Amino acid sequence: MFSERTIWKAIVVKSTLSMLGLQQIIGQESAIAALRSALKTAKLPGAYLLTGTAGTGRSFVATALAQAAMCLEPTSEPFDACGVCASCKLFLSGTHPDITHISAVGEKIQIWQLWDRDGKPPGILSRTLRYSPTVGAKRVYILHDVEKFTPSAANSILKVLEEPPSYVMFILLAMDSARTLPTITSRCTQIRLSTVSQSQLEEYLQGNLSLTASDAAIIAAYSEGRIGQAVQMANNPNVMREINEVLAFSLSAASAPLGAALKVAEQMRKLAGQMKATVQLDVPDAAEEGEGSTKERAARFQFTALFELLMLFYRDLLMLSATAGNCKIAHPAHRTEMISLSQRGGPFRWQACLEAILIAQRRLEANASISLITEVLSMSLLECPE
Repeated sequence: MFSERTIWKAIVVKSTLSMLGLQQIIGQESAIAALRSALKTAKLPGAYLLTGTAGTGRSFVATALAQAAMCLEPTSEPFDACGVCASCKLFLSGTHPDITHISAVGEKIQIWQLWDRDGKPPGILSRTLRYSPTVGAKRVYILHDVEKFTPSAANSILKVLEEPPSYVMFILLAMDSARTLPTITSRCTQIRLSTVSQSQLEEYLQGNLSLTASDAAIIAAYSEGRIGQAVQMANNPNVMREINEVLAFSLSAASAPLGAALKVAEQMRKLAGQMKATVQLDVPDAAEEGEGSTKERAARFQFTALFELLMLFYRDLLMLSATAGNCKIAHPAHRTEMISLSQRGGPFRWQACLEAILIAQRRLEANASISLITEVLSMSLLECPE
């Protein structure tokens, strides 16, 4: 899986992330300043709670914080991991003995993952908490999706969060503190992560991941400022292939005659069925317990991803039509072609197309027939009024 919530699928696994560095995290200036201040003054709290919507980079920030806290020779101006000490080298190799990731097994984080229970594997806290760091300056536990704690697991960790050993730091990750038990939230120093501007994200993707300006623009627009999701997309070449396939379909469908509606609907269903890489970015974060079969969920997420890309395309047409082509768009490589296409309908047409896609999304969420949704949407897109 590609989502932040499922990077670590096992009960406990070692970090395999390469060095990110606090200095490389963009768009989170206030959060990073607060973390650096605590690191520099050696006044780190025993537990942090990092919150933010899916894809805002909680795991990246947590990992950079962990590396900096464990570093034996950190830089001071600004404070960050050195990248060359024994602790950093082990961290970068993914074999550091003092950092542990804990995530849900199935749908929940169970008490036996933390503490020893008969008939279960050894609990990670029972096994390691009593020991001081082997190499690093701190022993760090990163707990993913803490809203998934079972009541017994949550209650069992309250005392250690409130009074951890001096050499231990807990970093808890959650989408929203409101979805986390108040008894856990009250024992943590909270850091809220936000989305970043599209221009910042484009610049980062081009400068750090060597994306073209065109690819960076579409990924930044699709991820809506969520840097974690953008990085995952950028690192998977199949994502851009799927995006380009949707773009080719959109360009063709936008100029198709009304009589081709059923054919367009069929193409839409086939295209959604082929969307694998892009969907994997979203499935784990949206899936909830009891939402039907895995196959049904997968189909819904495939169409959700398709509809989101269609929204970007028709939003570009609306903006180009309304501004006579004088605006920034998500598909700059196809600007000339899209300007020409936008002139085939006024802003009201493209706005109606966007509304039709939104209606299709709501019907999808209501578990309406996919065939019916796509056929109605196709007819709406092809006959949207001026």
